[in-house]
Amino acid sequence: PNMARGRSALLGAAPGEQHGFGVAMVGEFFRQAGWLVVAAPQDGADAWERAVGGHWFDIAGISLADEAGLPALGALVS
Repeated sequence: PNMARGRSALLGAAPGEQHGFGVAMVGEFFRQAGWLVVAAPQDGADAWERAVGGHWFDIAGISLADEAGLPALGALVS
């Protein structure tokens, strides 16, 4: 994606999460505000690492349905 606009967001559900409706809504709000929104990969933590390793994003939004997934989310973020 063209990241030259300066406001880019990577948004998606945490690996293993199945809910995408809320992520899509948030993405649309960002798009309406002029942000470039990239949908995060849904095929695991390795795919997230590849996504952020090759591009600069101003923010990354990761949706999580339940606090039981916080330890795995912390590992993903680090």
